[in-house]
Amino acid sequence: MQKCINCNINLSNITNSEEHILPHSIGWKTAVTGIFCKECNEKFGKSIDHAMFENFRFPATVLNVYRENDRNIPGMRLYSKTSSDYIWLLPGGSIKRASPIQKISDNIWRLYAETKEQLNKLVNSFIKKKSDVKIEEIENDQSILAPEDYHTTEIKWFTGNSDVLKSLIKSAMVFYLQKENIPQFIEKIPALLAGINAGGKAYPIVFKQLNPEPITAHSVYHTIYLIGSLQNKMLASIIELFSTYRYFILLNNNYPGLDLCVSHSQNCITGQEYTLTKTYRIEDFRNDVNLSIEERSMGFQKEIRPLKKLLNNIILNKLLNKKLDFELFDIPKGTEITQEIIDKIDAAQDFTRSENRSFDTLNRGSV
Repeated sequence: MQKCINCNINLSNITNSEEHILPHSIGWKTAVTGIFCKECNEKFGKSIDHAMFENFRFPATVLNVYRENDRNIPGMRLYSKTSSDYIWLLPGGSIKRASPIQKISDNIWRLYAETKEQLNKLVNSFIKKKSDVKIEEIENDQSILAPEDYHTTEIKWFTGNSDVLKSLIKSAMVFYLQKENIPQFIEKIPALLAGINAGGKAYPIVFKQLNPEPITAHSVYHTIYLIGSLQNKMLASIIELFSTYRYFILLNNNYPGLDLCVSHSQNCITGQEYTLTKTYRIEDFRNDVNLSIEERSMGFQKEIRPLKKLLNNIILNKLLNKKLDFELFDIPKGTEITQEIIDKIDAAQDFTRSENRSFDTLNRGSV
């Protein structure tokens, strides 16, 4: 009888659970059974896998990643740096004001809507709640539904904290058990997941894109490689998220098994699988060890540019033909966003301000 790899209880029809190799919340489709019991699966889902989702919530939301049964990913709040205001970033990159009603002063309120019909409904509803209000003028200027200080909203582009790295270690372990299923070769991993940190077993790397497909609005991939080397006595996994973030996960540094290289790649937007023909060896990823902190930081900034550009353009195109009620990219307030404007700023723009951290030299766990 199969046992839970984490708590060692027998798995039955009641206790067995379905485990996604990478978290379903960031757009992974393939799942396996016979790895975790329901209790352990739920525990990891609410802790380290949730940390994974929160760390990559921005790209997952803008791309509206794959969800079973056509369920949309929940939107996310984007907070202003200069006030307590926030707006909603909706799946697919649309922007929505947190509230369509804004109090300007004691006797002035501003109501927002995208169409005249929606505005009239909002006005009628507002009047019912505030019977002492008299409507003197309704102006429908088709402004974009966003606060004036939206351009100060900050998006952080991190490779993840220790919980994110532990989620990746778990994913690598699950993938190994699906492909090879020799539990004694990864027997130390469950205890590592229960520890305080990732123990130096997982860290971001600077490496070329594993899935060769160009990053587009319909082509962004999660990829996982499993590599075993008898000569190096090493079993490792390389994971690539959103065709951008790459990690090295050491599963066993005294590996007695056979050489192997297996992979799985999925489009995180459509859920479609992609067949990889490229194989790797452990040695291919060793050059990263000799990089300085500065070289890693610079390499990471270069690697995330295609994804940032894509996400920026998705959001900008949602603003097409709408009038800004805030300043953006030196574009004055009140400007109508046209395709010409988008094309001009496409090469240099950075719609979401990024905050960068250097690699932590102790656990190599974040950027």
